[in-house]
Order: sequence, then C-alpha cells, then structure tokens
Amino acid sequence: MTVTMKVNDKGKRRILKGHPWVFRSDLVESPAAPGVAAVTDAKGAFLGQALHSPHSQIALRMIGRGAETVDEDFWKERIEGAAALRKALKIPSDACRIVFGESDGIPSFILDRYHEAYSFQILSAGLETQREALLSCIQRIFEPAILVERNDVSVRNLEKLPLSAQILKGGGSTEIEVREGGLRFRVDLLEGQKTGAFLDQRDNRLKAAALAQGRKKILDAFSYQGWFACHMAQAAEEVTAVEQSAPACLSLRANLGLNQIGNVKIEEANAFDFLKEADLRKDRFDLINLDPPAFVKSRSQLKAALKGYKEINLRALRLLNPGGVLITSSCSHHLSEEKFLEILEDAARDARRRVQILSIGGQAPDHPVLLNFPESRYLKCFFLHVL
Repeated sequence: MTVTMKVNDKGKRRILKGHPWVFRSDLVESPAAPGVAAVTDAKGAFLGQALHSPHSQIALRMIGRGAETVDEDFWKERIEGAAALRKALKIPSDACRIVFGESDGIPSFILDRYHEAYSFQILSAGLETQREALLSCIQRIFEPAILVERNDVSVRNLEKLPLSAQILKGGGSTEIEVREGGLRFRVDLLEGQKTGAFLDQRDNRLKAAALAQGRKKILDAFSYQGWFACHMAQAAEEVTAVEQSAPACLSLRANLGLNQIGNVKIEEANAFDFLKEADLRKDRFDLINLDPPAFVKSRSQLKAALKGYKEINLRALRLLNPGGVLITSSCSHHLSEEKFLEILEDAARDARRRVQILSIGGQAPDHPVLLNFPESRYLKCFFLHVL
C-alpha cells in the first residue's frame, strides 16, 4: 500500500515548476520507511508520486504527476522508452548510457551498456525498494550476456545503503572491449570509474580528434585510460598523456596497443605538477586537453576547487603556441557554466593571451539534460582558440 507524504508550500512550488527533488526541510510529515509515496500539499491536494528516502536530504524524487500503479510494468515502460531514444540517436559506439536517472523518469538509476554487457547503479533508498522489479526489467528487455552491479559509490552511504560491486549474471572476466569512433577500448566493469568508463565525453573526444588534425605536439592532462589521447593521436604527430594512477596508465598502454598507436608518450605524474614544471621549462604545445576529475563534489569545496580550475587553465594557456587550442572540461554540477567561463576569462587575462571560444560542449546526448532540472547538466567542455 502506497503511503502519503505532505509537503509545504516551498516543496509544492518545486514540484509544480517541474523539479524532481523535494528536500527534507520541505516535508510536513513523512513515514520512516523508504519506498514509493503519494505526495500531497499541506491541504491534501494530490501532486504526484515519488521515491522516498528517509535518511537523505533529498527526501523525495518525483516519478510523475499521475497516480499510476508503480510496478514492474511501470518501470519496464520507462526503460523501454529510454532505450528507444538511444537507438534513435545512432550513437557511434557500442557503449552508451541507456538510463540517465531523473532525465529518463527513473530517479537515481543508472544503466549503461558495454557491447553485450550491462552495468547499473541504484543511488537512493527509495529506488532500492524497486531493485527486483528493475532487475527483472533488464533481463526481460535486454537479455544481457553479463550484468554487473556497481553500487559501490559513496552516495549510497548517505542513503544508509550497503556498498556492493559484483557480477549478477555471466562469468569469467569483466574486461569488455568496446568501440568508439572506429577505435577499440578495454573496459573493466568492476574496476573502472563510474560503471566502467566515462561515456559522457564521447562527442567531445570525437571533436578533439578533428581539432588535433595536423598538429605536432599535443598534451592530454588527467588522461585516465587515454580515450582522448587515442583519438587525438590518430590525427597528430605526437601526444603526451599525463596520468598519476599506475593502474590507469596500464589501461592506457593496453588501449594504445589495441589500436596500434605508437605516437603517445605516457607520463605517470600529477597533472598539476607536470603543468607547473612544463611552464618553468617553457615547453610549448599546439593543443592541450584538460579533463580533470570533479574538483567540486559539494558546495563547501567550491572555493578551493575554483583555485584548482584557475591554476590548470592558466598554466595550459601559457603553454600553448599561438594558434593553439585548449579543450577544458568540468564535470561538477556545482560549478555552473557561467562560473567556469569567469575562471577561463581570469586565466586568459593573467596569462596575457587573447582567446576565442570556438564552441561549448556538454555531455553526450545519451546523457540528456532534463529541463527544469539543472543538476542534470553537469558536464561543461570549452573549445578555445589562443591567438
């Protein structure tokens, strides 16, 4: 039986504006148990249905304004709709995001495909109550050869949920080979970042490859497993890939080998230190790619993170030859595009460089942005031309 939860006027306004989150401070009353709840205003008027998480600051995640029965068929229809969109997008890869949480109407649920393998995450206590129904849907719709659970992310601690990373279906190795834009990449579904790899940068990697055409020296900082580096190396004379993680460097070398790429030099080093030392040596590059991890994981970290973004972009602008290109990304939704642009303007001024914006990219379209939910637009990628 679905429980009923009341929200105050502030919570009601958020729902009516289309934002899928209601915070704990906006509840009038709530049950102790997680699950699906009917949501009303303080006077009892029906507002929709939501997933309730009793321990999270995000108490409600709206799943719709209607009163449909939330069962396996409900979730199956949502997943099938999301999968149909991805098929229509004609993604140039056999690895893609099938379900992107709130954007696809299944809040806090991630489902990714890697060739014939599927990897998922359940990120809230409310959705955890629907686990068996979701797993049944995945089996019915996709019949995956391999199914991997990657519920080993820290956000589950905030939901008072156990951490788990395991193979639920299929045996043997969890290393999967996938293709992107004509290149081959190895993904470890149990050890890789997120559900195995960073799929959201796909379009930006392909654009980076086009901009690398004919350039002599390229720097790929925070290279991780080298997907950007591999794409750019196809078009350039020489690429230096900087990555401080030894396991990531091993994966990077494996990806270079898969594609028979021999013009990438790997530097196992901290990217901040490398950029500083390269600046002191007066090294110069024709294209630099900066794809750091999220410096801003909460608003409390914003001030320190802004200094980090400013430093790496300032160093990079100093290192570029005239006519060079800087590709620079931020994957934190706490850092807005406007604030990121301010950082880049400050860095350009301090570096005494004139800089043009060629284009601004975001996450690939299999990570669609939901209108009225700015948190779903987290990846910003600026393509800059240095005069």
